Amino acid sequence: MSNILNINKNEGIKFSKFTGDNNKIHINEVTGNNSIYGENIAHGVLVILRFLEKINFKEKNFYVKVLFEEGFKYNHNIIFKKKNLS
Repeated sequence: MSNILNINKNEGIKFSKFTGDNNKIHINEVTGNNSIYGENIAHGVLVILRFLEKINFKEKNFYVKVLFEEGFKYNHNIIFKKKNLS
């Protein structure tokens, strides 16, 4: 399994429509270009859902701790790693 995932802007637009989260940082180019990121970024929940899908996670009760160090730009590789709690 690769520890890389990538989200494109079309996925972000579909996710916005599905969830009703129309924050312009995710879908409007002018807003994205004028943001601290310099372009649009993916929804954090979309990143988490794609991560869980990528690792084929199917447990019903689980704990996930996510640390967003920066915004996730569309069409850029997102590298993730598993870290043991012990």
